[in-house]
Amino acid sequence: MIGQSFSTEAIVVNLQNRGEKDILITFLTPNHGKIIVKAAGVKSIKSSRGANLQLGNITKISLRQNNGIYWLSECLATNSFMFEQKKLIQLNLLFYFLEIVKNITSENESSPKIFFLAKEIIQQLSQNHLVPFISRQIDFLEILGFGIPDNIRQNLSSKKYHLVQRDLISYFESILEKPLCSKKLLSA
Repeated sequence: MIGQSFSTEAIVVNLQNRGEKDILITFLTPNHGKIIVKAAGVKSIKSSRGANLQLGNITKISLRQNNGIYWLSECLATNSFMFEQKKLIQLNLLFYFLEIVKNITSENESSPKIFFLAKEIIQQLSQNHLVPFISRQIDFLEILGFGIPDNIRQNLSSKKYHLVQRDLISYFESILEKPLCSKKLLSA
């Protein structure tokens, strides 16, 4: 049975190798939420899709869905996070934020607000605008329906941004009820 085909904007959240040439990609999309997509042959030398599928890339993807499984047909990066040279802290914060998105968002649940805010967060980080990056994380929590602890608000109003980021990491970990793997990169 041939399923439906569609195109959408998406953020590359996670990549998992599956064999020598295939990968599973976690995308965040505006209308389908977080989806896991099979990409056959992407790691092949002949594939032009692989370069467009770097973590943090904002892409235009074409998918087909067969029997509840998404398959990647085409993709084109419209904003490549790694295109320009980044500072190590930007990369670490990207991995941290993508881990949050991967673990805190629901699969197949439409949420354009979450998508567009995540896109804005990645763009702020890409431009090394760390204060807006921190503020948008707070917005992200609020859209998800989580309150903001007083210590985060106090440190934000006092412009103690390093403390706000530290407290945000701890707060996300308490929500997820597990430590973040990317936290190891931030403390190194």
